[in-house]
Amino acid sequence: MPIKYRLASLMDLMSYEQQFAFVEAFQDAYGVNISAASKKEFLNATVHHGLYTGSGDPLSAHSLNPNDDSRVLMQVNAITDTIEPQGTDAAGGEVKSQLIFEAKKAKGGWTKSQVDDLDYGACGIKVIYQKKNEYQCGDAPNDLIGIYDIQFEYCNTKKYSLKKQFESITTVPIDFVDKKVKPSTSGSSVSYPPQSIVKPCPPDQFLCGFQIGYCGYEENEDSCQINKQPGCNGNEEDNAGIFAMTAYCKKLGEECSGSPKLFDHCHHDHGGGCYVEAVRRKHYKYLDAKDASIGHDYIISGASTRFDQEEDRFFFADDHAGISAFKLHYTEAKISQTGNGPTAKIITYSDIWKGKPLKPNAHFATLIRKDIAPNTDERSMYPFNTTFNGKEFDSSENNMYFTVTDDVNSNGVLAVMNFGALSLDLLGISRLHSFSFLTVDTLRRYGRAFRSGVVSHLGLMLNAEGRDEFDVSKDKDGFILQFVNPNPAYQTEPTVVAFPNWFSIHAAYFPNNAQDVTFEIGGISTTGFELKHGPSSLDRSYIGFNFLVIGDDMPTENIKHGIIADCFSPSALSTKHGIKIVTCQSIQPTDPSLPAHMAVYIEFDSPFVDIPSVIATPYNSGLAQMGIPRCMVESITKVSTVVKCLDVKTKTDIPFTIVAVGKTD
Repeated sequence: MPIKYRLASLMDLMSYEQQFAFVEAFQDAYGVNISAASKKEFLNATVHHGLYTGSGDPLSAHSLNPNDDSRVLMQVNAITDTIEPQGTDAAGGEVKSQLIFEAKKAKGGWTKSQVDDLDYGACGIKVIYQKKNEYQCGDAPNDLIGIYDIQFEYCNTKKYSLKKQFESITTVPIDFVDKKVKPSTSGSSVSYPPQSIVKPCPPDQFLCGFQIGYCGYEENEDSCQINKQPGCNGNEEDNAGIFAMTAYCKKLGEECSGSPKLFDHCHHDHGGGCYVEAVRRKHYKYLDAKDASIGHDYIISGASTRFDQEEDRFFFADDHAGISAFKLHYTEAKISQTGNGPTAKIITYSDIWKGKPLKPNAHFATLIRKDIAPNTDERSMYPFNTTFNGKEFDSSENNMYFTVTDDVNSNGVLAVMNFGALSLDLLGISRLHSFSFLTVDTLRRYGRAFRSGVVSHLGLMLNAEGRDEFDVSKDKDGFILQFVNPNPAYQTEPTVVAFPNWFSIHAAYFPNNAQDVTFEIGGISTTGFELKHGPSSLDRSYIGFNFLVIGDDMPTENIKHGIIADCFSPSALSTKHGIKIVTCQSIQPTDPSLPAHMAVYIEFDSPFVDIPSVIATPYNSGLAQMGIPRCMVESITKVSTVVKCLDVKTKTDIPFTIVAVGKTD
């Protein structure tokens, strides 16, 4: 068969670094300067950066210039959980259960009702109850049977108007409602027909919890025993079961506490119909909704009950105890937040830039909450809080950025996950905040003044420069990095910024919670530094790090940096290169229940041509193992930035390191 050949330039066979070295060697060997007409490369082509929306759209002006070699474009990807978790049903969602109430002597077997489509959650309730009999036995009070059947209505989490009609939870014995009442020798008896009441949740809300009133088999003065009555043969009957129920509703992502109640204003049996309270039951107990509710990321998908009947006593009719146990089944809400676009388990951003090598290099990102420009209203909002449906809520464990890498020899990509309120175990791309991005491969072009590294979860330095420049060891708290041949390496402590790198893309080994990707820089000295991480929820930790070390002899024309600790402790190590602190301001949030927090106003010594990328890293708080130290950028301009860093668990302000990267005139 014919063979086709294509001529190729030697450059086609070279990597970007080899091309760069070849051109420089050519110029040196022949004494020519073939690039004299071009402008000097920004930071010697070691840095690529920009600001981006949560959808990956570039915000930096230089990112729109195809001739700017420092620009980065983002390709957004969604990685979903493709592994069926243990304990799931056929629909693939993990079903959890919570026992709400069980009488001590409950005898009946469990009956379970489970919605067949886990895109549906309980959004309405039907309660069926009945007075049993009224005995004219001396001064004996009315005998009320209480609630004996509960039914749920289910609504679709993606389209609320799609509903499944009421499905019964309780299997009621056939003879229960039609039971013939035995006549009393001491008086007459009256049968009461069953009654029911239906209560739907408000639009776009789902059932989330219950307040339960019940009587149990407890032989003490606080029990629900019927008092001895003259002429009734001294009979004592133990009535067990649910006789009162108040239901709570909530919007998905909100807490159940304080949510709208169903049956909120019903009392006793005066026409409200939500519960029946026997007069004789002078002692009873309530289980409050806070103890009988599900979390903000869950929907009720069904319930189980036990139904008991007592044996005949003397000439009285059977004493039907009714529902003697109640258990909720719930699952994580599998929804797409309305109007938020695609959803996924984890969102990744593949960075694309000219000459990008297929080898590990360091990525960094920092959250920019809401507006990039200064905003006085946003300034008083508590760090990491955000708004949803017009309500401010705690988002301190959401928008957790890290690098994710599928193996130790490949280049990772930026990733973001939600773990806290409104996470819904999914991410809406258009609801994600903007962020600063920086990728660095220093290529030994600045010596020890400017060098980067990538260290794997195994403690192995992955980039060639890093292997020559750093010695790595590990302990239970993280990584210890020493500069090779320090002598010392720096006259003063360098600035270090870091970023977590997760070395697994297998769905079963994604981070489970915020602490899995929690990190901070430990102590920094002229001979080395520490990288601390939180405790792992998995059988082993898959966290490694990207880091950048900047010495005091690095020119600050296009990269400004420092260690910011003096706002928090005047005696702590602080360095500033190309920056100065204008003020450390204590800000009281709009919510008076939250403590004041620190906002650090930083000014650059010379203005950038465009909005710079600002990376901030928690530093030396000592809270990585027990808390969740985090940094966010409140605003960025060409001449200044505002940074807030704190441990979101203890609400403690913490020091940080910072680097701002961009072009100047």
